[in-house]
Amino acid sequence: MEDKLAQLTDEQLIHKIANCDQLAFSELMSRYLSSLVKFSTRYTHSIPCSEDIVQEAFIRVWKLACNWKSAKGSAKSWLFKIVYNATMDYLRKQQLQRSHRESLNNEFDVAQSPEKDLLVKEQSSQLHSALFTLPERQRTSLTLFLFNGLNGKEVASVMGLTLEASESLLARARRNLKKKIKEEPFTKRVVNS
Repeated sequence: MEDKLAQLTDEQLIHKIANCDQLAFSELMSRYLSSLVKFSTRYTHSIPCSEDIVQEAFIRVWKLACNWKSAKGSAKSWLFKIVYNATMDYLRKQQLQRSHRESLNNEFDVAQSPEKDLLVKEQSSQLHSALFTLPERQRTSLTLFLFNGLNGKEVASVMGLTLEASESLLARARRNLKKKIKEEPFTKRVVNS
């Protein structure tokens, strides 16, 4: 049975999930769990937080599979859109909580966590550092395109853009990324941080 599920398209799996097929749900999760966690981690900088976000996103997939329509984009772009929205919601909540904590107590110094250690290691990559300096929408479009294999149409679907607007955003993001990388060597940024 699992071999048959592995041969199904993402769209066919979504239709089976809409009919409460748990094996189809497991197959879809096994296909995308890793890439969705990596995608979310580019924003949260925390693998455990991203794993939680993606788990919640898959719960949404289970509940909303019957609402998915192929006319609005591929199943893959739909999954990335759900994770993107869940990640942005998480980051907004974190920002509010951080602001609240800072206003209550500025004198406590929080020890560096393993997640922050991971972030420091990740930041050793010039590409990652330059990518992070881009505006959120440009960073998202490039992340979806370069690191998650979505095509221009799928990026447009995830971000709620027309294909032309998506292609324009990707082009601007590429230009700005090249400019950032040429502009300032990574070692200089680290020293000044």
